[in-house]
Order: sequence, then structure tokens, then C-alpha cells
Amino acid sequence: MSVLTVTPLRHARAQRTGQHSHDAGQLFVVRTGTVQVQTGGTRWLVPAGCLGWVPPRCAHEADYPAAVEGEMVYVDAGGFCRRAPATLKVVRMTALTQEALARISDPAMPWRRRALYALVLADALAHAPSVAAGVPLPVDRRLRRVAEALLAMPDDAADLAVWAARAEMSRSTFIRHFRAETGLGFGEWRQQLRVWRALAMLMEGRPVTEVALTVGYRSASAFIQAFRRLHGVTPSAFADRE
Repeated sequence: MSVLTVTPLRHARAQRTGQHSHDAGQLFVVRTGTVQVQTGGTRWLVPAGCLGWVPPRCAHEADYPAAVEGEMVYVDAGGFCRRAPATLKVVRMTALTQEALARISDPAMPWRRRALYALVLADALAHAPSVAAGVPLPVDRRLRRVAEALLAMPDDAADLAVWAARAEMSRSTFIRHFRAETGLGFGEWRQQLRVWRALAMLMEGRPVTEVALTVGYRSASAFIQAFRRLHGVTPSAFADRE
């Protein structure tokens, strides 16, 4: 088992990759900014202070809605990947993962010691709690148009009937197909989306009330309740947690 490469992760705002995959496992180490990774029917958010793990041969595309800096770690499909999660996973950076990454990135470190630290990192990824950073996307082009519009403007307060009309569907058809394709009712999905979009702003240190209004909540208290339901903690506790 060896770490193949550790390279700088630097992208300007609004850059995007096409869909691709790697024989190696890929770890996004996001220090500043945000990375959106789409795999299959789910879009994942890797905000600053988090790690995003993409297993080998997992088709994905990356979108950089803001300038981002960090590192990219590529590892072979050997011991590391056998210990790391089998599916895409987003976790918070911790003192342990920070130290392991520093050791792996040190060119003066003997290869065998780098390999040992890489296994520590893989184990940490496997056992760390996931950040609820994924939002399912519908496949139907009309529903996808609705989803993309709300991804761009999560504070759009139009009600379900308006969105059904925009999708050129009856209200009942819209409800039925949206749940079938995402596993969620439209209102539940929109709440999950708003909390998802809030993650990056919270990690940037923006005030909870500002974040709540930006993503479409009328009050901080409503946002806090929705956030707690999804993450199990308040937005402030999430942002402060190591």
C-alpha cells in the first residue's frame, strides 16, 4: 500500500470538471471554500474543514462554487481502500486526521512510516461520523430543472403548486414523481437542501441568523429546529465542533 500523490487543491470560483473516475481512491482535503461532488443521483457538499472521500472507480464530477484551497490525496486500491469507506463519505477534519495528513504529505518521511499513517487515516475515515452532506437529485428532466433552480436559489419561497406548474406537471403528479425519484416529499427535500446549503456558510463562520435567512428560513429558530433534526446538534454546535 502506498500513497500515490498528494497535490495542492486550488480552483477558482465556478470551475467544474466533467464526469470521470480514477483507479485510485481520491480524498478532497478542503481548507477554504467548498467543493460539490456529484455521484449518481446525489450531490455532496465538502465544506471547509471537511474531508471528502471518493472510492476507486466511482464516477463523479466536481464543481467549485467558490474559490477553494486544500490538498488532493490519491491512494492505490490496496490496503488503504480496503480499510476506507466503500462509498462516498464526508467527515469533519480532526486533530488525528490533520496529523496523519501532515505525515503523509512530508516528503522526508520514510515510505513505510507514511504507509502506516495512511492506514491510520483510512481507519479514521471509516469510523468518523458522517456529515449529512448529500442531497438526492431527481432524474426526470422537468424535476431536475426544479432541483437545479432551488440549488441555485434555496430561498425561493414559491409553494409546491408553483413548482409543479414550473415543471409542467399537475400537483399530484409532481408530488408522486418527486418522492419516487428522491425518496423524499418535496417539502422534506427542500428543507434538507436548505440545511445542506447552510453547511458551507456555517463552516465559514457566518452568523446563524444570516445563514438562516440566506437559505430561505423566516427565522433563526425555524432553521435551528430543521438543522437539529438532520444533524442532531444546533448550527452553532456543529460549526464549533472539532
